[in-house]
Amino acid sequence: MRPLDNDCENPILFAVYDEISLKGTIMRLLICSDIHGDFEAATAVLEAFKNEGCDRILMLGDILYHGPRNDLPVGYAPKKVIELLNANREVLMTVRGNCD
Repeated sequence: MRPLDNDCENPILFAVYDEISLKGTIMRLLICSDIHGDFEAATAVLEAFKNEGCDRILMLGDILYHGPRNDLPVGYAPKKVIELLNANREVLMTVRGNCD
């Protein structure tokens, strides 16, 4: 697994992981979490996905909501994030986080 740098105001976590299947093929995963409805962060994830030549995005939760104790992210626009992610749903694998 290799962490990736990002220039977003919202400190999202993402990394690239190459997994070798039992059949010997390699699937490159972009792993991310904690977008919290930040459109800039979601865009950065999709740009990294394309730039790194990944096959799938694994989102580890906290995708749209910022949570009751957190401040609003600078680029908070959950409706725009939904549109962006729905347009790329074929490559997404997601789990629900504690803020979802």
